Amino acid sequence: MDYRFEISLPTSSDFRCEIAVGGEQTFQQFHDKIVETLNYDSSQMASFFTLDRMGNRVKEIALMDMTTEDEENETLVMDNTKISDIIKPGCLELEYVYDFFSNKYFKVEYAGEYYQITRIDDHEGYKTDIDLYCKTNPEQHPNITEE
Repeated sequence: MDYRFEISLPTSSDFRCEIAVGGEQTFQQFHDKIVETLNYDSSQMASFFTLDRMGNRVKEIALMDMTTEDEENETLVMDNTKISDIIKPGCLELEYVYDFFSNKYFKVEYAGEYYQITRIDDHEGYKTDIDLYCKTNPEQHPNITEE
């Protein structure tokens, strides 16, 4: 199944992106497309978080595993976690944190199935099933661009 998501800022209705992602795609591919489209620094840490019904962060899907062998870890890693592993009837809303120091994040909400995905070979040789459309230019919004 292919998923359609709406990405928005929690503090503004002026910025909104729609993204279509194949269920077999990973959160790493999802992250890479967001970084590419919004011209973010790809060397910066980022994470997706699942949310409970009250909007609290529950499970982290991190860019990389930062735990040591001594720690018990329930954190998932983006490149090992498929979209279809997480998006279920009980988990339809995520947060994408792109600036941990300032706690800047996007709301990522499931918006239904997507039926027309363009399949593109990316530079690493795997199929990328991601389409992204932004309603406004992200550079027009200083609260989401890097300072």
